[in-house]
Amino acid sequence: MNPAKDAYLAALRLDSGMINARYNLALVYWELKQYAAAREHLKIIVRNNPDYASAHYVLGMIYAQNSRTWESAKQHYRRFLQLEPRDPKAPSVRRWLDQHSTRRG
Repeated sequence: MNPAKDAYLAALRLDSGMINARYNLALVYWELKQYAAAREHLKIIVRNNPDYASAHYVLGMIYAQNSRTWESAKQHYRRFLQLEPRDPKAPSVRRWLDQHSTRRG
């Protein structure tokens, strides 16, 4: 049982368009290592709000875990940097992209 998860799910049942509730639920799933669930919520966010930088960042983190999905990670990390180039997380994203720019995957 996870009270935060339950609260965000309840909020989304009331209004499925609550972006912050959906994002926070995705973060809860991330913390629980339920990456598929986190990814699905984040994909809904970026489909409906393509400029939601934080969702792109977390999608990048999810996809960066597996070399088979690095191209998706690169895509989301690049979009994050376009939207938030001065974000405190931007230098580490740039480093990851630089380290993986010559690798396939």
